[in-house]
Amino acid sequence: MKKANWYVLSIFALTVTLLVAQSVMLLTSNSNAKDVLYIGNIETYVNGEAVIIRDETVYNPNDGNPISPVVLDGKRVSKNEVIARTLDNSSTATLQQYETAKAELLQRVRSDYSIQNINAYELKKSNTLLYEKFVEMMLAAPSETFENAILFENDIKEISDAKVQIILENIPKDSGIMGLKNKADNLFLDFNNSTGAVKSLSAGIISFVVDGTENEYKIEKVMDLSSNDLAHAKNFLYESVEKKITRYKVIRNFEAYLVLELDKKTVENLNVDAKRDIKINDTSESVEGTLVRKVDAAKPGVSLMTFRIDRGIEKTCDLRKVNVDIALARNKTEGFKIPITSLMNTDFVKMTAEVALVRKQQVEIRKVTLLDFDSANAIITDLEPNSYKAIQYYEEYLKNPLAYKEGDVVK
Repeated sequence: MKKANWYVLSIFALTVTLLVAQSVMLLTSNSNAKDVLYIGNIETYVNGEAVIIRDETVYNPNDGNPISPVVLDGKRVSKNEVIARTLDNSSTATLQQYETAKAELLQRVRSDYSIQNINAYELKKSNTLLYEKFVEMMLAAPSETFENAILFENDIKEISDAKVQIILENIPKDSGIMGLKNKADNLFLDFNNSTGAVKSLSAGIISFVVDGTENEYKIEKVMDLSSNDLAHAKNFLYESVEKKITRYKVIRNFEAYLVLELDKKTVENLNVDAKRDIKINDTSESVEGTLVRKVDAAKPGVSLMTFRIDRGIEKTCDLRKVNVDIALARNKTEGFKIPITSLMNTDFVKMTAEVALVRKQQVEIRKVTLLDFDSANAIITDLEPNSYKAIQYYEEYLKNPLAYKEGDVVK
């Protein structure tokens, strides 16, 4: 009786969770969002904290004095490419004065000067670009592409600064704002004249986050790392990373290793040379990893695992440890794989649901059978697989079906 009650409560909790998730999607997602149906399985994942080992070399270009980066972390650079400017006390003070003058200039332009009298084509173009970029950012926010928010922010800043520059080129030369512009320009020239160029001493992925463990976690030592070595990185606090940038590192070979401890019984069927999907949760990116080492850890019942990856290095160059989900196995049940939040009228007792297909730009509701599911996805098949209206491979479906009903036109 207790088991039956627990089953009913589990189904009830899952149903409520699904309804809440669908309601949130209805309020926040793009109602026109579509995807295609493909054959898939429900994968079983194990979660863990992994240490990243890379082929990286640290350089100290200014004898411990600060440098000012001119490229972003994660950029691939060539040898002798300018990546930063050297700073001393004088140049640092000039840079701060320049940033203050620039901020004052931008504030004056945006608040004091009417741009209605400027009909420059480029200004109108920048207004359109800003609007499109904001719309793109808002549509992407609730989806899996949200990790690119910083890229949207940089794009918007560049367009906004370009818009200010267009205004400056069109206002009267005797305007008081021009005095602020000239002040900022002169300070920037003084800064450039008081600094030297820092050129990358090798080609690879650049990073200005130096955590002090680069020599300890050499790529040549990756096959010899112990549980104690791993513990050092796990206890590492990023508050110890330099506040002032004085060094940089270059990551070469474009491959890295993820080393982590996992429950021995959970990974007993995972053997060396196995390839598995790995979700790097810190960057919301999925990569394929190859298991290259599996040994007993210091703690009984735990395995020390090493996976080699060759993608996602740019996005993790400023991290030493990451949270990962590693695929253990795929269930044998195959069918059309779909997000569970994209189903309607889901009955977890009868194992049935409905899916909103897009056929000839109109919504068509099909009843389906649930073959398998987890908290994120479901494996489905058509309730009438022999019908001429049965679901087909690569058909489009609505990701947010609650916004539509049968026969609605989808733009």
